[in-house]
Amino acid sequence: MGFPYTQSVDGFELIVATNHLGPFTLTASLMDALKRSPSARVVALSSGMHHSAKYTPGHLFMPEKKHSETTVYGNSKLYNLLFAFELGRRLKAAGQTNITSVACH
Repeated sequence: MGFPYTQSVDGFELIVATNHLGPFTLTASLMDALKRSPSARVVALSSGMHHSAKYTPGHLFMPEKKHSETTVYGNSKLYNLLFAFELGRRLKAAGQTNITSVACH
């Protein structure tokens, strides 16, 4: 990829902020409207690169000295998969059957 280590204004690694936190925030901000909809779908975009992830719980960005664009990109795509699965689980547990949560590649 060749991107230099960059942080978002919030202090998160920029690839993670762009690929995961942005869509997560958008989904959260639309959730009330999705719940009111007769049928809604949340689609998280992932990639086979999630296999290159080296996820450490609670560690959403890597210090510059440990930065690997491939690993961070893979992590961001793994986060999207985990988000889609967890959102679906929570919606089902809450009885919110009108919203489908899926991940695709």
